[in-house]
Amino acid sequence: MAEVEAVSAALSTVVFFSRLDEATVLLLSKCVKYEQFKSHEKVFSYGAYGDKYYLLLTGRVAVQVPVKQPGAKSSSNDSSSENSDNSEEISSDDGDDTASGNENGKVHMLQIATLEAGAGFGEMALLEDQPRSATIVALENSEALSLDRENYQLHAMEKHREVFRRK
Repeated sequence: MAEVEAVSAALSTVVFFSRLDEATVLLLSKCVKYEQFKSHEKVFSYGAYGDKYYLLLTGRVAVQVPVKQPGAKSSSNDSSSENSDNSEEISSDDGDDTASGNENGKVHMLQIATLEAGAGFGEMALLEDQPRSATIVALENSEALSLDRENYQLHAMEKHREVFRRK
């Protein structure tokens, strides 16, 4: 029971779950699964359909999005730089990313954020059956708790709707 209470306390600190009542968070805590990711292992890929939310317990992960290839025609007239000071372009040739790559199959990904222990990601997968909006890659050996859509919908979705209706 102490483990469930520790998980419940961790979930309660995440903004996404912070407005749920204690009993609902405790129910969700009983449904999470423990997962480990090795350094450089993908947690999930841009464009893939997912049904899990993750709470990072240890380690760090990179949030990556696909970028246009140099020389690709732009549909906008925006001349601002695509790279910010804390972003890094990464080339992926493992074929997992759904984003269209260049002619040799490589997809260029831009790292837009680094998440550390205590951060949650993938909440949209609990709410909608939509493709992932980013690729998440472990930067080092990492541990996370995952909650799937089925358990979220069973125990918390309606309560979340009530909370947001009262706003």
